[in-house]
Amino acid sequence: MDPITIALAVALVPVVGVGAAFWSRRKGAAKVRSRPRELAAAGAPLGLTPVPGLQAYASFALKGAIFPWAQAVAAVRGTSPSGEVSVIDLGLGKTGGGGPSHLETVAVFHGAHGLPRMVIQPRGCERTAEVALRTLRFKEVHTETAHDDETYFSLSYTVQAQDEAAARARFTRAAIAAFIKLEDACVTPCLDVLPDRIAFCWASKAVEQADLEAFLDEGRRLIEALRGK
Repeated sequence: MDPITIALAVALVPVVGVGAAFWSRRKGAAKVRSRPRELAAAGAPLGLTPVPGLQAYASFALKGAIFPWAQAVAAVRGTSPSGEVSVIDLGLGKTGGGGPSHLETVAVFHGAHGLPRMVIQPRGCERTAEVALRTLRFKEVHTETAHDDETYFSLSYTVQAQDEAAARARFTRAAIAAFIKLEDACVTPCLDVLPDRIAFCWASKAVEQADLEAFLDEGRRLIEALRGK
Protein backbone atom coordinates (compact mmCIF):
# COMPACT_ATOMS: atom_id res chain seq x y z
CA MET A 1 0.00 0.00 0.00
CA ASP A 2 1.47 3.38 -1.02
CA PRO A 3 2.13 6.17 1.57
CA ILE A 4 -0.74 8.39 0.38
CA THR A 5 -3.30 5.58 0.75
CA ILE A 6 -1.95 4.76 4.23
CA ALA A 7 -2.16 8.44 5.26
CA LEU A 8 -5.76 8.68 4.03
CA ALA A 9 -6.73 5.50 5.88
CA VAL A 10 -5.20 6.79 9.11
CA ALA A 11 -6.94 10.16 8.71
CA LEU A 12 -10.33 8.45 8.23
CA VAL A 13 -10.11 6.37 11.44
CA PRO A 14 -11.26 9.16 13.82
CA VAL A 15 -13.95 10.26 11.34
CA VAL A 16 -15.39 6.74 11.19
CA GLY A 17 -15.21 6.49 14.99
CA VAL A 18 -17.07 9.76 15.51
CA GLY A 19 -19.69 8.73 12.94
CA ALA A 20 -20.25 5.36 14.61
CA ALA A 21 -20.62 7.01 18.02
CA PHE A 22 -23.09 9.53 16.58
CA TRP A 23 -25.30 6.86 15.02
CA SER A 24 -25.12 4.74 18.16
CA ARG A 25 -26.32 7.67 20.29
CA ARG A 26 -29.01 8.51 17.74
CA LYS A 27 -30.26 4.92 17.71
CA GLY A 28 -30.27 4.86 21.52
CA ALA A 29 -32.23 8.13 21.69
CA ALA A 30 -34.82 6.75 19.24
CA LYS A 31 -35.17 3.65 21.42
CA VAL A 32 -35.78 5.83 24.48
CA ARG A 33 -38.51 7.79 22.67
CA SER A 34 -40.34 4.66 21.53
CA ARG A 35 -40.02 2.85 24.84
CA PRO A 36 -43.32 3.91 26.50
CA ARG A 37 -45.25 2.41 23.60
CA GLU A 38 -43.11 -0.74 23.50
CA LEU A 39 -43.29 -1.35 27.25
CA ALA A 40 -47.08 -0.89 27.24
CA ALA A 41 -47.38 -3.46 24.43
CA ALA A 42 -45.08 -5.93 26.20
CA GLY A 43 -46.91 -5.54 29.52
CA ALA A 44 -50.47 -5.85 28.22
CA PRO A 45 -50.50 -9.68 27.82
CA LEU A 46 -49.13 -9.94 31.38
CA GLY A 47 -51.86 -7.74 32.86
CA LEU A 48 -49.54 -4.75 33.27
CA THR A 49 -50.78 -1.28 32.33
CA PRO A 50 -49.03 2.10 31.91
CA VAL A 51 -48.62 4.19 35.03
CA PRO A 52 -49.92 7.77 35.16
CA GLY A 53 -47.67 10.32 36.87
CA LEU A 54 -44.50 8.53 35.79
CA GLN A 55 -41.87 10.34 37.85
CA ALA A 56 -43.98 10.41 41.01
CA TYR A 57 -44.66 6.69 40.70
CA ALA A 58 -41.00 5.86 40.03
CA SER A 59 -40.05 7.91 43.10
CA PHE A 60 -42.49 5.84 45.17
CA ALA A 61 -41.56 2.43 43.75
CA LEU A 62 -37.77 2.98 43.92
CA LYS A 63 -37.57 5.01 47.12
CA GLY A 64 -34.49 3.97 49.09
CA ALA A 65 -33.19 1.78 46.24
CA ILE A 66 -29.93 2.18 44.33
CA PHE A 67 -31.62 3.10 41.03
CA PRO A 68 -31.82 6.66 39.56
CA TRP A 69 -35.62 6.99 39.49
CA ALA A 70 -35.41 10.67 38.46
CA GLN A 71 -34.70 9.53 34.88
CA ALA A 72 -37.73 7.22 34.51
CA VAL A 73 -38.77 6.89 30.86
CA ALA A 74 -41.71 4.45 31.05
CA ALA A 75 -43.49 2.26 33.59
CA VAL A 76 -46.23 -0.36 33.81
CA ARG A 77 -47.70 -2.15 36.81
CA GLY A 78 -50.26 -4.80 37.67
CA THR A 79 -51.07 -7.79 39.84
CA SER A 80 -49.93 -11.30 39.02
CA PRO A 81 -50.58 -14.58 40.88
CA SER A 82 -47.36 -13.93 42.82
CA GLY A 83 -48.35 -10.37 43.80
CA GLU A 84 -48.05 -6.79 42.62
CA VAL A 85 -45.24 -5.97 40.22
CA SER A 86 -44.00 -2.81 38.51
CA VAL A 87 -41.65 -2.55 35.54
CA ILE A 88 -39.81 0.75 35.16
CA ASP A 89 -37.47 1.78 32.35
CA LEU A 90 -34.74 4.13 33.51
CA GLY A 91 -32.78 6.40 31.16
CA LEU A 92 -29.01 6.25 31.58
CA GLY A 93 -26.20 8.26 30.03
CA LYS A 94 -26.62 11.46 28.02
CA THR A 95 -27.06 12.31 24.36
CA GLY A 96 -25.82 15.53 22.80
CA GLY A 97 -29.28 16.98 23.41
CA GLY A 98 -29.15 16.15 27.11
CA GLY A 99 -31.60 13.22 27.06
CA PRO A 100 -30.75 9.64 28.12
CA SER A 101 -28.79 7.58 25.60
CA HIS A 102 -29.79 4.08 26.73
CA LEU A 103 -32.11 2.23 29.08
CA GLU A 104 -32.11 -0.09 32.06
CA THR A 105 -35.24 -2.07 32.93
CA VAL A 106 -36.04 -2.55 36.63
CA ALA A 107 -38.76 -4.84 37.99
CA VAL A 108 -40.14 -4.11 41.44
CA PHE A 109 -41.84 -6.96 43.27
CA HIS A 110 -44.05 -5.39 45.94
CA GLY A 111 -45.08 -6.92 49.24
CA ALA A 112 -43.68 -8.86 52.20
CA HIS A 113 -40.95 -11.36 51.31
CA GLY A 114 -39.24 -12.37 54.57
CA LEU A 115 -35.72 -11.52 53.39
CA PRO A 116 -33.21 -9.32 55.26
CA ARG A 117 -32.20 -5.90 53.91
CA MET A 118 -29.41 -6.36 51.37
CA VAL A 119 -28.09 -5.34 47.96
CA ILE A 120 -26.55 -7.79 45.48
CA GLN A 121 -24.60 -6.28 42.58
CA PRO A 122 -22.12 -7.44 39.93
CA ARG A 123 -18.54 -6.58 40.85
CA GLY A 124 -17.00 -3.69 38.97
CA CYS A 125 -20.23 -1.78 38.37
CA GLU A 126 -21.53 -1.29 41.90
CA ARG A 127 -23.78 1.64 42.72
CA THR A 128 -23.75 3.40 46.05
CA ALA A 129 -25.93 1.68 48.63
CA GLU A 130 -26.97 3.14 51.97
CA VAL A 131 -24.18 3.62 54.51
CA ALA A 132 -25.75 1.25 57.05
CA LEU A 133 -25.12 -1.75 54.79
CA ARG A 134 -21.90 -3.72 55.31
CA THR A 135 -20.08 -5.70 52.63
CA LEU A 136 -20.13 -9.47 53.19
CA ARG A 137 -17.04 -11.53 52.55
CA PHE A 138 -17.49 -14.91 50.96
CA LYS A 139 -14.92 -17.62 50.40
CA GLU A 140 -12.21 -16.29 48.11
CA VAL A 141 -9.53 -18.76 47.09
CA HIS A 142 -7.51 -17.26 44.28
CA THR A 143 -5.81 -20.33 42.79
CA GLU A 144 -5.99 -21.97 39.39
CA THR A 145 -7.82 -24.98 40.86
CA ALA A 146 -10.45 -23.01 42.83
CA HIS A 147 -13.60 -23.30 40.78
CA ASP A 148 -16.26 -24.02 43.38
CA ASP A 149 -19.48 -22.03 43.23
CA GLU A 150 -18.90 -19.87 46.32
CA THR A 151 -15.49 -18.73 45.08
CA TYR A 152 -16.92 -17.95 41.65
CA PHE A 153 -19.81 -16.05 43.23
CA SER A 154 -17.46 -14.04 45.47
CA LEU A 155 -15.40 -12.99 42.46
CA SER A 156 -18.48 -11.98 40.47
CA TYR A 157 -20.78 -10.25 42.98
CA THR A 158 -20.74 -7.81 45.89
CA VAL A 159 -23.27 -8.34 48.68
CA GLN A 160 -24.03 -5.59 51.20
CA ALA A 161 -26.36 -6.21 54.12
CA GLN A 162 -27.66 -4.73 57.34
CA ASP A 163 -27.57 -8.01 59.28
CA GLU A 164 -24.61 -10.03 58.08
CA ALA A 165 -25.59 -13.34 59.67
CA ALA A 166 -29.19 -13.16 58.44
CA ALA A 167 -28.08 -12.30 54.89
CA ARG A 168 -25.33 -14.91 54.75
CA ALA A 169 -27.81 -17.61 55.76
CA ARG A 170 -29.75 -16.89 52.55
CA PHE A 171 -26.83 -17.76 50.30
CA THR A 172 -27.25 -21.51 50.25
CA ARG A 173 -25.64 -23.61 47.54
CA ALA A 174 -28.89 -23.50 45.58
CA ALA A 175 -29.12 -19.69 45.80
CA ILE A 176 -25.51 -19.20 44.72
CA ALA A 177 -26.02 -21.67 41.86
CA ALA A 178 -29.03 -19.65 40.67
CA PHE A 179 -26.84 -16.54 40.31
CA ILE A 180 -24.04 -18.44 38.57
CA LYS A 181 -26.51 -19.95 36.09
CA LEU A 182 -27.44 -16.43 34.96
CA GLU A 183 -23.80 -15.38 34.84
CA ASP A 184 -23.13 -18.30 32.50
CA ALA A 185 -25.98 -17.03 30.31
CA CYS A 186 -24.21 -13.62 30.06
CA VAL A 187 -26.70 -11.68 32.18
CA THR A 188 -25.69 -10.18 35.51
CA PRO A 189 -28.59 -9.72 37.93
CA CYS A 190 -28.79 -6.96 40.50
CA LEU A 191 -31.20 -7.10 43.46
CA ASP A 192 -32.00 -4.41 46.00
CA VAL A 193 -33.95 -6.07 48.82
CA LEU A 194 -35.97 -3.43 50.67
CA PRO A 195 -38.31 -4.13 53.62
CA ASP A 196 -41.52 -4.04 51.57
CA ARG A 197 -40.34 -4.75 48.02
CA ILE A 198 -37.47 -6.07 45.92
CA ALA A 199 -36.02 -4.27 42.89
CA PHE A 200 -34.41 -6.48 40.24
CA CYS A 201 -32.60 -5.79 36.97
CA TRP A 202 -30.05 -7.14 34.54
CA ALA A 203 -27.32 -4.56 35.15
CA SER A 204 -27.40 -1.71 32.59
CA LYS A 205 -29.65 -3.61 30.18
CA ALA A 206 -33.03 -2.85 28.68
CA VAL A 207 -35.33 -5.84 28.38
CA GLU A 208 -36.73 -6.45 24.91
CA GLN A 209 -40.50 -6.73 24.46
CA ALA A 210 -40.38 -10.45 23.76
CA ASP A 211 -38.25 -11.10 26.86
CA LEU A 212 -40.31 -9.27 29.49
CA GLU A 213 -42.14 -12.33 30.83
CA ALA A 214 -38.91 -14.35 31.03
CA PHE A 215 -37.20 -11.42 32.77
CA LEU A 216 -39.92 -11.27 35.45
CA ASP A 217 -39.84 -15.05 35.89
CA GLU A 218 -36.06 -14.93 36.35
CA GLY A 219 -36.41 -12.28 39.04
CA ARG A 220 -39.00 -14.37 40.86
CA ARG A 221 -36.77 -17.47 40.65
CA LEU A 222 -33.82 -15.62 42.20
CA ILE A 223 -36.01 -14.30 45.01
CA GLU A 224 -37.44 -17.75 45.66
CA ALA A 225 -33.91 -19.21 45.71
CA LEU A 226 -32.88 -16.66 48.37
CA ARG A 227 -36.02 -17.53 50.33
CA GLY A 228 -35.06 -21.21 50.19
CA LYS A 229 -38.09 -22.21 48.14
